[in-house]
Parts: sequence; structure tokens; C-alpha cells
Amino acid sequence: MWFLWFVAGCSGNIEEKSTSGVVPTPVVSPESRKQGAPAGESRAAAKIVEYQLFFTDVNNIQQGIKPYTRSVLRKGTIVNLPQKSMDMLYRGPQSSEKGLALTPCRSTAANVVSIEKGLAVVQLEGGCGGCGVHTIYDSISETLLQFEDISTVHVLDPEGRTEGEGLPSCLQP
Repeated sequence: MWFLWFVAGCSGNIEEKSTSGVVPTPVVSPESRKQGAPAGESRAAAKIVEYQLFFTDVNNIQQGIKPYTRSVLRKGTIVNLPQKSMDMLYRGPQSSEKGLALTPCRSTAANVVSIEKGLAVVQLEGGCGGCGVHTIYDSISETLLQFEDISTVHVLDPEGRTEGEGLPSCLQP
């Protein structure tokens, strides 16, 4: 009888050990790694926040009225949020977000290279060019400037070059 009491009382507190005596490390699924959860932290435990993406406002562009961008809200985990916002930006507006478009200027993605002392450096992937007075720089910079640790944004072309004011020549009007 005491054996059943002992097993029932300890069932929730038994540590699992391998035959080598080493306690196994938590397994993190590839899906949670892709979504930015650090090893050992579940996606459910990560803090969910709202952030903005800035897309081209097609009506304003057609009429030549500033601002050329309009913001939409997204939700995501706080882990690596600047890069996550770039990834979401390049997915484009949702079908319910009428009148908005992504103006990628031949680029296919944007990678946050560094964020130091308020300066975010972002490198474009794919191509670069073919835009007018409104470029992907506008959407990237407005999206990143919402984060409190970013006050300036420099964009590099796919070859890693930029010019004055952090704008590569391929995005100059």
C-alpha cells in the first residue's frame, strides 16, 4: 500500500534522465526557430506586440498627394521584431487592405544588418531600381523608425553600397 502512495505522490516530480545520466535538453521545433523563439522558449511564452507596416497608398501616389504611405497594424512576437517587420513588409498588404501596395523597386527582401546607436542598416536583396519619387526606402524607413531603439535608417543596395543620407543610388529619383 505504501508503494502506491509513494508512486502517486511522486508521479509529477520524477526527472527524466538518459541512460548516460545526462538530463536531456529541451527540443525546439524548426517551426518555432523560424518564428524567432529562442532555444528553450516556447512561442506561447513570447510577448505578442502590435507594430506597423507602411505600404504605398496607391490613391495618394496617383494623385501626387503626400504621404505616399499608409500604415497597417500587425501582431507578432517581440523577438527580432525589426527583421520580422521587414519580412512581413515584403509579404505585401493583405487582400482586405484595399488601396495599398508594396513598391519593392525590384528588390525581393530586406535584411537588417545591424542596429547600433540608433542607426539601423538594412541591405536589399534581389534587384534595385525602377522607382520614381516614392521607393521601398520610404516603406522600410517608416516601418523601422517606429521602434524606440532606431532613429536613423540607412539602406544598402544588394551589393552593399549606399550614398549620402543612407539612400543607395538605385533608389534616387
